[in-house]
Amino acid sequence: KPYATLERVDFNNDIHNNTALILKGLQVAPIVKLPTALVVPNGTFDNNINGWTFDPILTNATATASWNSGTLKIDSGSAVGLPEVYAQLNTINGTSYTISLDVNLIGNQWYQIWVVTDPQDIWNTYIVPHTTVNGPSNTTETVTFTAGADDLYILIRVGFTASESIIIDNVISTGP
Repeated sequence: KPYATLERVDFNNDIHNNTALILKGLQVAPIVKLPTALVVPNGTFDNNINGWTFDPILTNATATASWNSGTLKIDSGSAVGLPEVYAQLNTINGTSYTISLDVNLIGNQWYQIWVVTDPQDIWNTYIVPHTTVNGPSNTTETVTFTAGADDLYILIRVGFTASESIIIDNVISTGP
């Protein structure tokens, strides 16, 4: 069955003899978000760490996150803790993505990479549960996932003892 039909209508009057075509039965398809390349906001940290949120969870406010010569650096300060950084991703529900990131652990701490719908409730909203990596380490990590919702977050949590740091760089999408 065609989506629409054209009908000819003649208009005759004393001055003009015109014909018009009228489109009848047009059905409009719903608007759908089409998969596009995933953009990680400011994932290369060229000039700053804008677009990333720092949360010094359980650190008694001694941990810090800062821009460090083209990288994001988290320092533990003088306390043990679990600081996090996260950024929102422009994901589309049902689409598969891959993200890679360079991580340099300085010390014996660990880190976890999560993909979540709510960075304030990671245990109940994760799409990709954490993978724990123990340090010291200098590596490129890859996370592949299928979005279970639109607009997810990538979250990096660090387990620190005092006077340690982690350097993160090149958080980029290599897919879909």
